[in-house]
Amino acid sequence: KTNGRVEATQVDVSAKYAGRLATVTKDEGDEVTAGEVVATISSPETEAQLRAAQAEVIKAKQAMAEALALIDQRKSDLEFTKTDFERGKMLIEHGNIPQQMLDQRRNKFEAADAALVAANRKRDQAEAAIKAAEADVERLQSILVDLVLVSPRTGRVQYRLARAGEVVAAGQRVLTILDLKDVYMTVYLPADVAGQLT
Repeated sequence: KTNGRVEATQVDVSAKYAGRLATVTKDEGDEVTAGEVVATISSPETEAQLRAAQAEVIKAKQAMAEALALIDQRKSDLEFTKTDFERGKMLIEHGNIPQQMLDQRRNKFEAADAALVAANRKRDQAEAAIKAAEADVERLQSILVDLVLVSPRTGRVQYRLARAGEVVAAGQRVLTILDLKDVYMTVYLPADVAGQLT
């Protein structure tokens, strides 16, 4: 025979980010199931940042479309100036055009080639901007997911440590839940009895 206190494993539900508690749906003594929403933190700033980031994605995709259209235009210009330059080389061999005109055609061809390189760089910049904007959207979406507090285990609420409307800090506990499937009792035995335990 012994005496003691039956205890259950405690699990804390804490805020990952600071903010104002919009709702706390459970009270002390209430049953909760694993994955159930127990509280939400409002963050209009994060939601506004998400909308801005989503707009940046659209803007970056439009810049990409413009860059691709510019590349097509520059390729067309390059083809035309290359053909014109090749034609000029044949004409100068027969003495039909002066050297100055051939030099002008070569300059136009080289300028068109440089413009195509610049257009390709613009496309690369647009690609990088899309990736950066999409990463920002994902970051903000993950923050919004973390602002919804869920119960990590099935059990009973032991303590409600904050109420709706209160501002909580990052890491602050909102609820303490007892896992009633993980119950134990600590028993203290004298040394001579403890030595006989198998």
